[in-house]
Amino acid sequence: MRKLILVTSLLLAVHIALLFTRRSAKAEGKETSSVRIGIVLDVGGRGDKSFNDGAYAGADSATRMLGSNIRFIEPGEGADREA
Repeated sequence: MRKLILVTSLLLAVHIALLFTRRSAKAEGKETSSVRIGIVLDVGGRGDKSFNDGAYAGADSATRMLGSNIRFIEPGEGADREA
C-alpha cells in the first residue's frame, strides 16, 4: 500500500511539473507547416448536409488554423468501390 502511494505521488508530481513547461517562443515562431490533410468523401459527396459536410468543415478549419494543404477525393460510381 505504501509503495502504491509513493508511486502515485511521484507520478502526480511529475505531471504537475510538466504542466508548467512549454516550448520557447523561438521554437514556436520557426515552425513551418508541412501538414497535409486528405479527405475521402462518402457516397453522398459534398453538400449532403451530413457527414461529408462536417468532414469538409473540420478540414477547412484545420487548414485555416494550421496553414496546411488539403485534398478532397470524391468517389465515382458504385462499381469503383466494389472489390
